[in-house]
Amino acid sequence: MKLNPHTGTLMQAYLPAFDPNGLAGLTTRSGALRWMGFSGLVTQPVTAYRRDSEDGPYSPLSHTRVDHGLGGEARLVEVNAHLAEMGIAPIGDFVPNHLDEQSQEVRDTLRRGVVDRSWFRVTRDREVMETWRGKTNIFGLDSTRWEPGLEAWRASTFYGSQWELDVEHPAVIAHLKSAAATMVGPWAYQGLRWDAIAYAAGKRLTTRTGEHEPAAFELLRQVRAHLEARAGGDAPLMLAEAGGFTRDIARWLGPGLAHAAYDFTWMPTLVHSLDEGDWTPLRSYWGSLPSTEGRLLRFLGSHDERQLRYVPFKDALIARHGGPGGNHVCFGGNGLTLPVRNLVPSEEAFVMLMALTVLSDGLPLVYQTDMGGWGGDPDANAHDVRDPNRCLVPWISAAAGGWTRATARGYRPEPEYRRRSVRRQMIDERSVMSRLAQLIHLRSHHPAFDATPQVRIASSSRKVEAFARVGGERALLVLANASGEHEAAELDLRRWGGWRARRLGMPSTEADRTTWSPERFLPVGRRHEVRLRPYGGEVIELAPPGV
Repeated sequence: MKLNPHTGTLMQAYLPAFDPNGLAGLTTRSGALRWMGFSGLVTQPVTAYRRDSEDGPYSPLSHTRVDHGLGGEARLVEVNAHLAEMGIAPIGDFVPNHLDEQSQEVRDTLRRGVVDRSWFRVTRDREVMETWRGKTNIFGLDSTRWEPGLEAWRASTFYGSQWELDVEHPAVIAHLKSAAATMVGPWAYQGLRWDAIAYAAGKRLTTRTGEHEPAAFELLRQVRAHLEARAGGDAPLMLAEAGGFTRDIARWLGPGLAHAAYDFTWMPTLVHSLDEGDWTPLRSYWGSLPSTEGRLLRFLGSHDERQLRYVPFKDALIARHGGPGGNHVCFGGNGLTLPVRNLVPSEEAFVMLMALTVLSDGLPLVYQTDMGGWGGDPDANAHDVRDPNRCLVPWISAAAGGWTRATARGYRPEPEYRRRSVRRQMIDERSVMSRLAQLIHLRSHHPAFDATPQVRIASSSRKVEAFARVGGERALLVLANASGEHEAAELDLRRWGGWRARRLGMPSTEADRTTWSPERFLPVGRRHEVRLRPYGGEVIELAPPGV
C-alpha cells in the first residue's frame, strides 16, 4: 500500500465534469493536483457501460473491459502510470454490486431462464422475496421488481436497469476476484473504491434494511485476501463506500477488511454544528467513535455519498437547506444536492470545515467541487439530482472554464468560473485552493500526523472546539469557532506546560485576531484563553524548550 493513510489526502473526481478530455486529461491536470498536495486520486469506473443508462459508468456492461470511449486499456495504463510517477496513487472505482440489464450475463440469464442458480438476486420463493421488503433503495424507488421474462422477483437497490449480483454465489465471487485483480494488476491501480459495498448481498437478506449484510463483509475479506496473496501480503488501498451510522461504518474497518470507509456522518455533523452555532453535535460524534483498525474516510462533498439518513438531525438539515418546496432534496428525501459551500454561512466557515476535515484523525477526501470552494449551479438537473455537484470544473477564466459544447456533455459550467478558475486560484494565496493546499501540505509533512491519534482538549466554550495532533517532539493544536461572532475560550493545556507556542495560523484572508505569539511560553497547570474570529480557526504548533 503506497499511500500513507495517516498523512495522505485523497481527491475524488467525476471525470465527465472534471476535465474536457476525461481520462486523458488527467495527465495534463496532474501538475495542479501535485501542487495541491494530493497523494491519491479516486475516479469513477472505467469499465464498459451503456451510454443511455440512468447511472452512466456505474451501470457496467462488463467488469473486465475498459470502455471504448476512454481510448482502451493501453491508454488507461499510461494515465495511471503517469499519476504514480507524479506521486499520486490512482484509485479505481470498483462496482461489485450489479451489472447492466444489457450485459452478457443478464442476457444469458434471461435467455436460459435461470433463477435458482442465477448469478443475480432473483427468486420465485416468496419467503426469500419478503426479506427484501424493508430494504433500502438508494434512489427512493421500489425495492423489489417482478421480472416477467423469468416469472420471478428481482431485488432492486439501485435503478431498475441494474441487476444485483448474488455475492454468495461461488461463480460471482470468482468473477469479482478476477475483476479486482485486473484493476490492480494489468490496469495499474494502487487502490480500489468499493462502490456501495454496504448494499451487496446474497439472495436472502438477514439485516432489516439490506445494508451491511454478512455476505458483503465476506466478499470484501475474500477479495482482499486474494489480492494480498498475489502481491505477497501488500494489499492495495481498499476504500469502502459503506453508508450507515458510525457504528455500522466502523464494522468495515476490522482485520482483513477495508483500510478506510466513507464516513457518511461527518459532513452533516459539521454543517448542523454551524447551524446550531456550537459544537455540541460534533462533540457527541467524537464521543461515539469506536476503536477501529482502519480509518474513517472523511469528506464534505461528493456526487453520491452526501446522504443524511444516518444522522438524528436529518429533518433539521433538510428544513434549513432543502430549498423552496424541497427542490434541493434528493435520494428519496434523504439527501441534499447542493455543494457544501452553499450550506455554510461564509467562505471562512467553509475553509474552517475543510481544515477540520484535513487535520482530524481520519483519511481526508476532497471532492472536485470543494477543491476550489465552488458553489455549483443549484438549478442544474440536466441529468439527475446530483448535477449541482457535477458542474464543469473551471480550469481557466474564459470560454466556460476551458470547456466547449462538444466536451461539456450536457453538464453546466461552474457559474463562478471567471473569478474562481483553477488558474486564478493557484496564483492567489488567499483563494480557497491555496488555503486548502497549505492544509494538505501541513498534513503531509508535519510529524504530528504520522500514525498518532488526536487528543481532545477541554474548552470552556461550546462554540470553540479544540484538539491536538501529537508526534515526536511537536504537537499541533487545531481550534475552530462554530459561531458568527468573535468568541473567547479557555483551553486546558497543562499537558504542554512550559512548552513554546508558535502560530501557524489558519489560512485566511483576515488578520490574526488570536492572543498567541511565537515567543509566548505556557506555564504548567494554567488554562489559556484564545480568541477566534467569526467562523474562524487557528493551528498552533507547540514545542518543548530547546526544540
